[in-house]
Amino acid sequence: MTKKPKTKRMSAEQYQAAIDALGLTQIGAARFLKIGERTSRRYVAGGTIPYAVELLFKLMLDRGIMPKEISK
Repeated sequence: MTKKPKTKRMSAEQYQAAIDALGLTQIGAARFLKIGERTSRRYVAGGTIPYAVELLFKLMLDRGIMPKEISK
């Protein structure tokens, strides 16, 4: 069995840049993601960002989808 290569995860800086690009604050990102405000602040401070959050933000940014188009 071969091991899958480890991929680089989203950094705190990339998370902050993504929420900025999506027009969100840390609190706004928490509400959008349905997570606690402390969790969003933890991501910005260097905590591990779940792959689902990383993937969602990358897809939204790549496709030009803004949070208000999803949260109705």
